[in-house]
Amino acid sequence: ACKTTAYNRYSHIYLNYSFFLMKQNKQTIPLILFIGLIIRLIFSLIIHPVQNYVFSDMQSYLDIATRIVKGVPRLDNIFYPPGYSLFLSLFSQTSNQHFYIFIAVCQSLIGVLSIWLFYQISTQVLKPKLSKIFLLILVFYYPFIDATGYLLSENLAIFFLALVVWFSIKFKQTKSNLWLFYAGLSLGFGSLVRANLLIIGLAILVWLIASSKQKLKPIAVFIIATLASLIFISGVYFKLGGQYRITPLNGGLNFFQGQCLVGHTTDVNGAAFGPPVYMQRDIHKTAFLDQPFTNSHYFYQQGWQCLKQRPVRMLEKISENYYVFFGNVSWPTSNQPFFGLPMKISHILFNLLVFPGILLAIVHRPRQPFTNFLWLILFTVFLTATVYYADIRYRLPYDAIFIIIALSGYQSLMKPKNYTHPGIKR
Repeated sequence: ACKTTAYNRYSHIYLNYSFFLMKQNKQTIPLILFIGLIIRLIFSLIIHPVQNYVFSDMQSYLDIATRIVKGVPRLDNIFYPPGYSLFLSLFSQTSNQHFYIFIAVCQSLIGVLSIWLFYQISTQVLKPKLSKIFLLILVFYYPFIDATGYLLSENLAIFFLALVVWFSIKFKQTKSNLWLFYAGLSLGFGSLVRANLLIIGLAILVWLIASSKQKLKPIAVFIIATLASLIFISGVYFKLGGQYRITPLNGGLNFFQGQCLVGHTTDVNGAAFGPPVYMQRDIHKTAFLDQPFTNSHYFYQQGWQCLKQRPVRMLEKISENYYVFFGNVSWPTSNQPFFGLPMKISHILFNLLVFPGILLAIVHRPRQPFTNFLWLILFTVFLTATVYYADIRYRLPYDAIFIIIALSGYQSLMKPKNYTHPGIKR
């Protein structure tokens, strides 16, 4: 009887302690996210006010948003993906002063929501302690904070990337095709913000084909949802720019500059464009062309001509994936005297954290069920960089996934315990 009483007493203490830890855990995550929100609000409202950095691409997005509100269709409206300008147009009824406040607040909230989604994704690959470390890294990760301080699409693109991956993983957890339907819709709408998100669709298809065990319904649901969103998106492009299409017009110019190594291009209207990464690499080749930048087909043709004349360029471009990680600083912060330094430091710290972890992940090949899916998504980064040109800025939205895989590599060094990962059935 005494042993039973003692056992019950200690069991009661253990259960109370376990409940306390669970309660602390539930409080910790919201607290960390709240700190992340405060940091982003202070940055985008006080330290780096959005309204003080409206130039170049930022001014273009704002001008397009203004034309959208006025109902003025022009090819210029779809030179960049119009999704971010559509986002800006939602706040058109506010005064100029309140406009930038609303943008800063919304971008800060979106940034924190993206972090929460990535945290949820990390729990399917990492153990709880490492997931919390990952959450802290993202909360204080300067490039993600910096993205809230500009009228640029990066912050919104990060959100759509996280959303697509999260929906896909929810499908694997629940076996409900509804999540794949949401993933397809999010992929399509996300491409309105960053066109290269469409390539993730190929990664998802490969993953589904490899893991669905000849079940066609999930694949069909994803394809139908994606196509439905793309049909809608082609209508958006037509309404804004007069062309039915699913990608913006700047793809041709980017392709031309990537194949021909042109650092500065001027079109027939006198508009000029040069990839910031080429400026940092001291590539000063110039081109004056008798077509507007909006003639995407023409620039794709010019790019193909460069490849035909010099096929070895494609091999060079594969080696230039080096610039996805090194040799340049993310624009436009690279041009800011004070803010360029923390961005440079963050690039260095990212590489120091990620490269050893990635190597460990390759060697030890962690057996979490979603790791291969994340690898496929990262492959699309290098595919885009090879087809167009390599730039750290184009990698940044995917940094959270790089960090998850790196941490999974470090996790493989930890001593195994009697622990069952939530994503693994034993």
